[in-house]
Amino acid sequence: MKTSLILILLSFNTFAGKYVPVSEVPKNVNETIQGYFPESKIQAAELEKKFGANVYELKVKYKDILLEIEVNENGKLRDLELER
Repeated sequence: MKTSLILILLSFNTFAGKYVPVSEVPKNVNETIQGYFPESKIQAAELEKKFGANVYELKVKYKDILLEIEVNENGKLRDLELER
């Protein structure tokens, strides 16, 4: 039972995105965020592979709202969610 649980936890970790320092988020990805939410601030970033494309999953603070935004490496907005 313990071994199964450990394997399950490891498999979840395998599919998690790779942490990216906010300072290394590409300029075009940041410009997309600023285009939709001027004066927002990226709090955290991860790089994931989705359907063969690199996608940045970003935690963004805009005014008093925390958002989770996905932008592909070409700067196209893919998804937007309110964090609770």
